This record gives sequence, structure tokens and C-alpha cells, in this order.
Amino acid sequence: MAEEIKYIMFMEKNQKEGDHFIFYLQYNGNEQEIAKLKNVVDTADFSELWGDVSHFCIDTDNLISQFSVDEHVTNKTFGTWGPMFQACIGKMTFNDEEYRELSPIDLAKKLDADFYHCRVKDLFE
Repeated sequence: MAEEIKYIMFMEKNQKEGDHFIFYLQYNGNEQEIAKLKNVVDTADFSELWGDVSHFCIDTDNLISQFSVDEHVTNKTFGTWGPMFQACIGKMTFNDEEYRELSPIDLAKKLDADFYHCRVKDLFE
């Protein structure tokens, strides 16, 4: 029997436009890439940038089933410009080298520049 695909939750809180998006990132096979992304997100300091940048958080403590993801992604947009819940499936690649030397505030700004408006999906093939 094939292993069930599990997901973790990545959230974008877009304070610029009042939108929130939840992405279910495929965990199976992407554990190392997700760990790198989590390290960057957890190190970023959004506290002084409220309203100026999108804020991001990631939960790797709770793996989410395929069934739950399928249920969520069928929901409507809740008044946002795009779907509030999205699944990111496939092989993930996250190059954290360009984030390593940045201060926590600069990390927050770079995350906003790189992932604002649902661009975390671009990490997946």
C-alpha cells in the first residue's frame, strides 16, 4: 500500500490588502526543504513591519491528511482575489543561501518580496 501523502500548513497573512492564504505544502519527500523554509520563517522578525509586509508562518508539528486538504481546497475564496486554501504538490526546492546572512528584519522583507501574493507555490515542480 502506498504511503499517504501528508501536508504541513504555510500561512500568508497579507496585511497590505487584508487577505489570508493557507497553503498545504506536501511534506512527504520535501522534509529537508521544508525544514530550511521553516528555519528562515521562524528567524524572520515581522514585529516592526506590521502592515508593511506580508507575514508568514509555518506549522510542521501537525501533519495534515490528504482527506483534510481535499476538503479545505474546495472552499470558496471568502472575498479574497484567489482561493484561500491551496495545495502545493510535488517536489519542492528552496534555496536558503541568499537568506543566511540577513538580519531578522531583512529576512521578513525578503520573504515578503519572494512570497507575497501566493508565490510560495513557485517552490513546487
